[in-house]
Amino acid sequence: MTDRASWHLQPGDAVAGGRRVVRQLGGGKRTEVVLARGEDPSDLVVVKLLRPSATGVAARALLAEGELLGRLDHPLFPRLLELREDRGALQLVLEHVPGPRLSTAVRRTGPLGAADAARLVLELADGLASLHRAGAVHLDVKPSNTILSSRSRLLDLGVARSLADAAAVRGLVGSHRFQSPEQHDPASFGGLSPATDVWGVGVTVATALRGSSPFGPLRDERDVRRRLAPDDVRRLELPAEVPAVLERLVRDAMAWEPAARPAMPELVDRARAVDDELSGE
Repeated sequence: MTDRASWHLQPGDAVAGGRRVVRQLGGGKRTEVVLARGEDPSDLVVVKLLRPSATGVAARALLAEGELLGRLDHPLFPRLLELREDRGALQLVLEHVPGPRLSTAVRRTGPLGAADAARLVLELADGLASLHRAGAVHLDVKPSNTILSSRSRLLDLGVARSLADAAAVRGLVGSHRFQSPEQHDPASFGGLSPATDVWGVGVTVATALRGSSPFGPLRDERDVRRRLAPDDVRRLELPAEVPAVLERLVRDAMAWEPAARPAMPELVDRARAVDDELSGE
């Protein structure tokens, strides 16, 4: 079997203790994700399960993701409903979070306004601060992992690491277009840290304000993926109508050196002040 071997689950198939598949939601190299329902059609859940070809390493990673979600108690993250084994494979049963992904919303309706963007900074930063207090970092904060609902939600802790493991990272982790400088070159920066998630908040909100990635595809003239460079960050442009106080917040979160970025609790405090100012409260 290849790494992408699938269970080929179809609508109506049983999964996760008698629930029924509604549709495929996607997945990655090691896992696939489906929307499923219980006996009550309104009882929707998300089931994340290992692919049949997954290794023990993948199983341990999914178990760690489930255990981390089980420790979190913050509305930014989906609730873990069950951690179970079915078909001989580990499965996470998660709260279904309705609403469009930020990436989809921006593509369909255009950039976020300043007040909505400030609220997004606040909600992401507040939840990520709770994750850091739980001893972990997300490492993949990006628009396609962000859901716009009654409040912002953040999905997919599949590449999350403990603080100690993040500091020891020397390989590439995260999504190339949204990676921080230290994710592009962890050895030179001494690994990853909560500051990496601060960058993730900044680049996600910059994308939402611009309507496109701040750095494009990050490819050189030979169409080869390249590392982020300091000039990329210096040349970052935000729309002229973005208030200066919000622009400073985003740019500070995207400082090249991790130590120059605000700590996540500081980002929360600053974002709350900006949110109050822009919302008129």
